[in-house]
Amino acid sequence: MGDSGAPSPTPSVTQILIRQLLVLTGVSAAAFVFGSGTGYSAFMGGLVSLISNGYFAIKVLRGDGGERAGGGLARLYWAELVKVAMAAVLLASVFVISEDINPIALVLGFLLTQVTAAILTPAAATTRAARAATRE
Repeated sequence: MGDSGAPSPTPSVTQILIRQLLVLTGVSAAAFVFGSGTGYSAFMGGLVSLISNGYFAIKVLRGDGGERAGGGLARLYWAELVKVAMAAVLLASVFVISEDINPIALVLGFLLTQVTAAILTPAAATTRAARAATRE
């Protein structure tokens, strides 16, 4: 089965992480309007989200393809558990280490970056599928 040359309807993990990085940058820049501490807080929240999502993607996609379904599912659950724990520890660390932290901006930066994949991925898939259909 050869590659048809048509773009994949779902973006790659790299594309999703890049979109999250762009959202992180945009949210941080917008938050800087309210002060440097607010911008810094939004940036740190988004960075925590990006780091934990990157870990999850690497851990889940690193499989050799030859494992049983149960092993893959166990790896998926374990990676999700570690991702959530990592996000909690990193967010708590930001609170403890940073002096000028805005908790609302921190959480909003985290959440907006976190949901980027859920919001942008279906939209990108729909747009790509529509473009592919019009080419045929």
